[in-house]
Amino acid sequence: MRVAVPSLLAAVAGIVLALLAVAGAQEPPDGPAYEMGGEIVARTHADGSIEFCFEAAAGQRLCPESRFLNPATVRAGRWLRSSEIEWRAVVDPDLVIIPPAPAPAPAPAPSPVETACNPDLERMMAATWKVETARYSGTAFHIGDGRFLTAHHVIDGRPPFVALLHGDRVVPAMVLGSDPDVDVALLEAARPGDAADIPALAMRNPLPADVGSPVQLVGYPQGGPLTVSYGGLISRVWEDEIQTTASSAGGNSGGPMFDACGEVLGVLWAGSSASNFSHSSAAVQAALDRMTPRRPPLPSRVPASLQGEGRLIWHYGPEPPPMVDCSGHDGDRWVGVIEERVGTFGNRIGRLGVTVAYCSWRHAAVVGWTGDISAELNADGALCMPRSKLTYPDEGITELSAWRKKLGRFRFRAVTHPIFCPHEFNYSLLFDMAEPIDDHHEMQATLVTADGRTLLGPSAGRSYRVVIDSSGSRAASIEQDWKVPPGFQPVAVQVTVSRRHGGLLLSETLPLDAESRVAAGPTLSVPLKIAVRVDADSGAVRACIDRPGTVLDCPDRNLPASASGDRSWRRTSPLSWIQDVPEDSIRKSLTAWPELALTACAIDPMLPARAWQVTTVLGNGTALYVGGRQFLAPAALIPDAVPWAVISRQGDALPAARVAVDQRNGLALLELIDDARPSGLGEPILLRAIPDEIEGSRAHLLAYPWGDARRYTVTVVEIDELTPRQLETEWLGWGRDGAALFDPCSGRLLGISLRSSAAIRAGVAAESLRDLRARRSPPASPPVAPPLHGPAAAYPNAVYYSPVQPDFGGWICNVRSSERYDVTYAVYLAAQDSFDAAVSVDGEDVYARTCGWRGKVFIVELRSDQQTDAVCIAPREPDLFRTTVELELDAPPGFEIESAQEFERGACPGVREGRWESTHFVRVRSRGEVGPDKVSARLENAAGDRFYVSGWGGFDPDPDVAGWRFNVDSGEPVKLVIEPY
Repeated sequence: MRVAVPSLLAAVAGIVLALLAVAGAQEPPDGPAYEMGGEIVARTHADGSIEFCFEAAAGQRLCPESRFLNPATVRAGRWLRSSEIEWRAVVDPDLVIIPPAPAPAPAPAPSPVETACNPDLERMMAATWKVETARYSGTAFHIGDGRFLTAHHVIDGRPPFVALLHGDRVVPAMVLGSDPDVDVALLEAARPGDAADIPALAMRNPLPADVGSPVQLVGYPQGGPLTVSYGGLISRVWEDEIQTTASSAGGNSGGPMFDACGEVLGVLWAGSSASNFSHSSAAVQAALDRMTPRRPPLPSRVPASLQGEGRLIWHYGPEPPPMVDCSGHDGDRWVGVIEERVGTFGNRIGRLGVTVAYCSWRHAAVVGWTGDISAELNADGALCMPRSKLTYPDEGITELSAWRKKLGRFRFRAVTHPIFCPHEFNYSLLFDMAEPIDDHHEMQATLVTADGRTLLGPSAGRSYRVVIDSSGSRAASIEQDWKVPPGFQPVAVQVTVSRRHGGLLLSETLPLDAESRVAAGPTLSVPLKIAVRVDADSGAVRACIDRPGTVLDCPDRNLPASASGDRSWRRTSPLSWIQDVPEDSIRKSLTAWPELALTACAIDPMLPARAWQVTTVLGNGTALYVGGRQFLAPAALIPDAVPWAVISRQGDALPAARVAVDQRNGLALLELIDDARPSGLGEPILLRAIPDEIEGSRAHLLAYPWGDARRYTVTVVEIDELTPRQLETEWLGWGRDGAALFDPCSGRLLGISLRSSAAIRAGVAAESLRDLRARRSPPASPPVAPPLHGPAAAYPNAVYYSPVQPDFGGWICNVRSSERYDVTYAVYLAAQDSFDAAVSVDGEDVYARTCGWRGKVFIVELRSDQQTDAVCIAPREPDLFRTTVELELDAPPGFEIESAQEFERGACPGVREGRWESTHFVRVRSRGEVGPDKVSARLENAAGDRFYVSGWGGFDPDPDVAGWRFNVDSGEPVKLVIEPY
């Protein structure tokens, strides 16, 4: 139910008020403390979403990465928390207070009560992390107390130290133990407290009654971003294992399998795009009970200059760590290190050292070097691993001072993104011109310290950058950076701006504000989140501050309501609290990294209704319904010679033709053919221009990457960069062409994915759609061709019929030319991905030679010397493995039948039932000494007739499982006979 929000003035329920009253009380600190304070500010956007930030008393405005809430879509009565922000406040020693006595810690806030089978997707995603070893990656999930589960084969044979990643956050961890038989491993965060804010997942054992129930996989397929796989069902439950029709890919291993209520049923250990296997929670728990958790040893003697907060040194010595291949490299010293930052690193020792090896994954790094380590470290003082690229444009930047002049605005900023390199603490001066000017300008800026020392730009000549505006001709801003030496603390910046050919415009010394010069004095790091709650009865919204280890800090009144269309910031009344001052408060703190979880906007359950799978002769992708029986799809999937497709979702499969193409923007317009059913298409998706402010925000990507219209994925991605035409994102994995990129709160379409890391902007797609519709030109209908029959048919008529072979990507249909007959090529559209084909000739069925087909679009060769009456297709395998036939089993010890199924083939004129390659499908499991790859199988009917394997159902990812297809053309099978070779 959508909740109307008339204003932000209404009060919340009494029980919440009581809780907030307790939270607002000032508790005496235990030791030295400091009074902190500020206001929560908010503004409403045109789509109804509310943006929340925190404005500190000193004027710093801190906006979390996840800071948007749409009151009309979130669940009422539940506290939602933003990603974490870190407030680095300057400490005035004269204002530090010493309280008279300590106070007891407040009771923790009660957790909301969740109803059964209402899964908390935010919690599920927050607890699921990527695990990276020194060689590979997989998935892990938190089970409490800083411990995580993953698959044994993810960490097998690698050093027992891993990096756990979630969004931009990295937690170093150790392998405590593993069980290769159950393929499970136990990890633990290397430092206490690193996982204190990560939710722990509940586990339950699956039951036979769960068969047929939906499941979801959360993980990092192909090493890409966090992805939720939908559409899978439980197909079989054993005491120790679960088989499902869910889909996975490399990188999902070790991830949790969730039931419909969000509880973990098992740990994924093997899978594919068609099915997967998870060890049950009971088997995992039994494996954990058998383990004796032990922390692996860390090096005992590590130079202090290699150590540092946010870094784990897990190896130090003259040889590289075992199980890491550094072949071909030589070095005097080797360091194994896990860094807390995400990015591509340039590795060196100090300023001058040369790295001779970098043989590792991204974060569990192995670095080697030559030379005198002691002299090198003594000279420069640290192992420096600076980031080569920032994730967000303003990431790691703190504005220290700002001045508004007639020419424009000057902003002096501390650039803190280099990691653990004291000699690379950077500053930046940015000059935004009041009006872009055609004339060329030059800026010269110099940093000045209190004792009169100065520092020019980093290089000779021009040391600044000029940013040109959208016209391409006028200067809009000028920026200059500095790399300062250790101990250099600027107190002012001297700025001169002049015309290049003469004429001084400004020459001033701009003092840095002592209050905001964070990098120069003692600071106090305060992590906090903004907590928001929509009242279930009144619809009112309340915003509070959530700090670690406390209940909520709330202002004594709500935010004032905004007028319609007013996007100005509104403020709460001031709030304050007492913050403990740690002994090392003078030490420079690291910038906090936002959490990916708890985004205040969960995945929209209606997303699947907004996108369809599109299948062409070249493969699969995603298509968006735009109304008028038309869809937008990626142009690269639809060749000119075969401009037809099948649009599918769940059980629907509809034929379509390409009626226009926009090669510049990579889009094609598809239209349903003839009398194809228009029902169930849903509302058309809205294509509207998007604001540039979404850069750096998160989005949800809906795609069909697994080649099955019943299984789709939702991936949480970051929008890294915007251009006038495109959205640049992180790598999304394969098979995401045409996928829909949605805003997670409003559900608004942001873009359409065209390749693995780029999407066309929705506004550009809207312009393209108008042009495509204006140029609409459907392909010509072919002459009369043999019709298509069978339950796997999506359209009864051929869409192409010609003696000229269509060009569909290099496949050749007929390489055996005949002097007796010619070949005509017909293209048909199927409703299923896997089927058998037959041709009816003069009332007799013959083998149908198909070629070039991938999925639902296929080509049939028709001979000129044969009068073809019909083409027939029928399912090759059942959609879901279930038991519909009871069979007696005659097999070696340890074999059991998983499922025995007869599936419908449908009538086809002139084609006998026995013509089909298979009518039954049987899957078995071996628990004995003889494996399923060492046996033969057959079915027998009551009369003793034998029916042998007519085809393999594909080798299962589980080596103990096999499936066979049988063609039974008389009687009902009663026995499955399995015999060793």
